[in-house]
Amino acid sequence: MRTVIRHPDNLVESLRRSRSRDSQLSEWLYEQLTNADSSRFFLEQTWAESMRTYHCTPKDAVRNSPYINAANDVSPIAAEKADDIFSQIISVMTSISPLLTVRGTSAMGVRAAKAVQQRLDLGVNSSIWNIHQAFSEGLKDAIKLGTCAFMTHWVEERKKTRFSRIQARGAKIRAVPLEHFLVPSGSCSDIQDSPWFAVFHEYTGSDITELGKQHDTWDISQVKTPCSRNTVHRLREHAAQQKQQETGDTEYYGIHEIYCWYDYDGDREQEELLCYYNLESRSIIDLSYSPYDHFPASTATFDLNEYLFYGRGVLEILNSLNTTAGDIINHWRDNGFLANTRIFAGKAGVLDQDTIEVWPGRKLHINPDDIKELKISDIYPSFPALFALIDQLAARRVGIPSTPAMTEALGNRTPGITALTMLQNISQRHAAAFNSIRTGLASAVRQCLYREQERLLIGDIDLEMYFQDLLGPENAQLYIDCLKSPLFDDAITVELTVSTASINKEADKQNAALLMSQAVQIMPAILQLSAQAGDPTAPEPLRAIAIKCLASFTELFDNFIRTFEQVRNPEVVAIDATQEAQQLSMQASMVQLLQGMVNSATMQAGGSIPGDPNAEQPGAEGESPNGNRPVDSATSGQPSSNGVIP
Repeated sequence: MRTVIRHPDNLVESLRRSRSRDSQLSEWLYEQLTNADSSRFFLEQTWAESMRTYHCTPKDAVRNSPYINAANDVSPIAAEKADDIFSQIISVMTSISPLLTVRGTSAMGVRAAKAVQQRLDLGVNSSIWNIHQAFSEGLKDAIKLGTCAFMTHWVEERKKTRFSRIQARGAKIRAVPLEHFLVPSGSCSDIQDSPWFAVFHEYTGSDITELGKQHDTWDISQVKTPCSRNTVHRLREHAAQQKQQETGDTEYYGIHEIYCWYDYDGDREQEELLCYYNLESRSIIDLSYSPYDHFPASTATFDLNEYLFYGRGVLEILNSLNTTAGDIINHWRDNGFLANTRIFAGKAGVLDQDTIEVWPGRKLHINPDDIKELKISDIYPSFPALFALIDQLAARRVGIPSTPAMTEALGNRTPGITALTMLQNISQRHAAAFNSIRTGLASAVRQCLYREQERLLIGDIDLEMYFQDLLGPENAQLYIDCLKSPLFDDAITVELTVSTASINKEADKQNAALLMSQAVQIMPAILQLSAQAGDPTAPEPLRAIAIKCLASFTELFDNFIRTFEQVRNPEVVAIDATQEAQQLSMQASMVQLLQGMVNSATMQAGGSIPGDPNAEQPGAEGESPNGNRPVDSATSGQPSSNGVIP
């Protein structure tokens, strides 16, 4: 499968190039790249040392003190802590489903956010986006070296047999080796605010020729001077036992893929450019306007160096402690070796050789009084305790909880779920690193959405048809409209689902059950307050009180929902019925007003008020309005024939 990067076509006119302008840009790029390389010299030495420490490779091949071929080990404490943090973060970030959560504002709507969420769920599990591999490689760089970088391009995967055809196309995330990612010296941590950044590519001569055939605009005639390979990258390959044999026949040529802001046409306004540049020959291979609205790069750091781009990794943080632990291990081994080793002292000429060779039954032709055994060392029991202390200090330095100490603190009567939660928690000292890595990966995935947005804006009908088949007509249209909206940047938020460094599935289930039980009790209360606010028979002050109670109750419910980390869209779950209750109250007021007008008109007409229980109701013929028979005035007050007054 052949992967080809395709930049989106420019929507504006192409860049008008000239030789003089190219020369000025070339000199500026040469100065910027050389300054960036020189400022990173000591930092790359630190990276090389971190690589050596991680693979437990001794700095010197042989150690001859205190004896020849003495112990020469490197402590594995720093590598162990790095692998521990790597495994915990991988477990925390990949055990939650969905991996990424989309939150939309009211401007975009809940349905559009759900359509974007459906697209992300399918993209996360697809091989074309390459999320899991890129995340694993980038996270390892962030933990070991302190910083990681991702590049997101639109690619086409092709396979040619008899016919050349596109197998797959879409956005793809790649983790860039940190030694091949350059930024200006002293730049800030946000790559989007950087004046430029560059990705270094190493190619052989045949690769350069092939690239010239693929890209018509590339001028590869100037690429003639080989480049020196990066020291950190060579050490990375050497440590992994995948280093190429240095035969001298293979020459490598370097090309920098540079995204920069530069005033190319001299109008005092910087243009955003994409340039392919060969540093050794100071030649521009290709130059155009940048086809992206955002730099197609995302970065993350483990331990942030304030106001600077590159962070610190676990191996750099634990460098001094790891060196001390290595010295303890070597002295420990040397002590055990020397304590079990004997040397001999004797008169000159007693032995013909410096070393006594021993085998069963050997007889030495010497006087036992002429030779004496010397003891040169004792076993010191403090080394294990000292090494355990260094290990605890290293764990506390990088924020890994001590499992034995936590187990002892839990006791025997701690509930199982609570104990499991405490044992699986990562120290709060990881909060900043965890948030940076979480944001970096979410930003890389957001770049995938930007790549699809760019394809839609240039009228890619095939991509629209692909979304129709993938998401269905309704969700596809919502997703396309969302990407094409000018409010997309501010209306849609993509973030990693997990937001803290703890995960416990059983505890999450209990929290979800608690949330459900509370919601079942809260929803009827909201309905009751809403009904009270819309009751036309209730007095106006009582309805106003009901609306205020509903607003306060809604705010409390929202605060309660936000305490649950499982709920990533609290503005949707926490129902706000205040506006609807106000509408019901206004309708009730209108009903009361209309009823009052009807009653007033009826009284003016001389009739009774409809619905008045005290009003006389008309009876049947021959009966009084109250339902009794009429009273004869002549016989009024006289007893009837049966002696009863009617």
